[in-house]
Amino acid sequence: MGFSSSYSFSFFHAFSNGRIQNLQGDGRSEMSEHNDRFINKIGIVLCSPREIDYYQNVIVQLDKNKYVFIISDEAKDSDIQLMLEYTRNNNHNYLMLNTVFKNKKKYKIILATRDIPPVRSWKYGWPNILQSLILYVYSKTIGTVLVKSGLSNILHKYFGRPFAGGGDKTILQIAPKSYSRWQYVLQLAPYTFVPWHSAAETLVLFPRGMDIGNSYPSKKDSKLFDYFFCHGEKDFLIVRRNTSKPAYIIGYPRYDNIEYAKSTAYQELLKEFNLNPKKELILWVPSLTSFTKNKDDNIKDWISPLKQLLCSYDIICRPHPSLIKFNKDLISALSNNGFFVDNIIHRSLVQLYGAASFVFADTGGPVFSALYCNCKIILLTSEGHKEYFRRNKIEKYIRNYIPCFFRDVNQNDECRLGEDIRKRLEDHVFWKKNSETINWIRGQVYGPPLEDPSSIRTAEKLSEMLNK
Repeated sequence: MGFSSSYSFSFFHAFSNGRIQNLQGDGRSEMSEHNDRFINKIGIVLCSPREIDYYQNVIVQLDKNKYVFIISDEAKDSDIQLMLEYTRNNNHNYLMLNTVFKNKKKYKIILATRDIPPVRSWKYGWPNILQSLILYVYSKTIGTVLVKSGLSNILHKYFGRPFAGGGDKTILQIAPKSYSRWQYVLQLAPYTFVPWHSAAETLVLFPRGMDIGNSYPSKKDSKLFDYFFCHGEKDFLIVRRNTSKPAYIIGYPRYDNIEYAKSTAYQELLKEFNLNPKKELILWVPSLTSFTKNKDDNIKDWISPLKQLLCSYDIICRPHPSLIKFNKDLISALSNNGFFVDNIIHRSLVQLYGAASFVFADTGGPVFSALYCNCKIILLTSEGHKEYFRRNKIEKYIRNYIPCFFRDVNQNDECRLGEDIRKRLEDHVFWKKNSETINWIRGQVYGPPLEDPSSIRTAEKLSEMLNK
């Protein structure tokens, strides 16, 4: 298999900066090509548009007739439209998820992340109406109280379940789209879950980042998936410790072309965001938190300190896509304070990490992505991180070697904190030494460099499994 030395921005161009183009035709619908129940192909499940970035370098290395995208019906309509547009514009085979089960298709391999949705089988009838009614009333009363009071989070922490029955996300919100709201209220249709293995001979978990807990994979995932792909040695050892299922190190396919991106991506962003070419670029990638009072506190608490840097640096903030969906005011808060905001959900992240002179992160996937890409990293911490580090010892370990700054919202220290960060950014002697440290930590977390690019390694493993 050949490997392109350049990374592709065709994904961005296909979406034309997020503007949805007119969708015509059916693309390459899998249903018109295969009627047999068993299909010797790889089904790649897409739960959201951002997952395309996980796979796009891998599928370049595969025969186009050996895989098909399976688009989740559970996604938001706008996300489904973006995923359909991608598959059609790039002439990929695709199917909707429920179509796979409805037509009793079974693929040799199905590749998916931990976000793989449950597949519901809807059953109607009077014997089940009472059960559904009780669930509905519970979720709208007790469940809602548990959610709004925060008790559901406490219960989830200690028992692994929120006991909210959906809370404000009632059973009405998961009704089939073919049913109107009133029709569904009358039907109060209960559902059962269809086992994924009725559609897959082998279910492979594709990793979405190194930000995993010490008990990864969960018992549920260990039971569901047959094979676990891993980014590097650390997550590989954790998987092997917690499950007897086979595992395989693939690296980070989405960042295969990082070196090329470092030489070209800045010019792309310079034009897109109208950056100042005289300023260095900082990429600020805050995570989606569960340890702060509000999900955007890890952004809003840092706006004032980081604003002190804007006279010398351009800062692009990329909030988690899930946060932007529910908090439109956040974009205004950042923009009004002089930050550039990247809210394109389908962005190929290698472009951002390749263009940035520095990366600011707090926890989770962005920390490990920046480490993998050998970026200059600064970590922004707060009091709430302690609980997170208790669950993620890998990240706690690497923070011993990466500069961290702590924000105490009870103290009026924005100017001092901003100045301290500026001094660190301008300390060229430190960053020269830190480059060696980052290389060493990267080796500790991911292991030695792989012989082949991650995308080729992944594609070859999938082809091997397909041909068995």
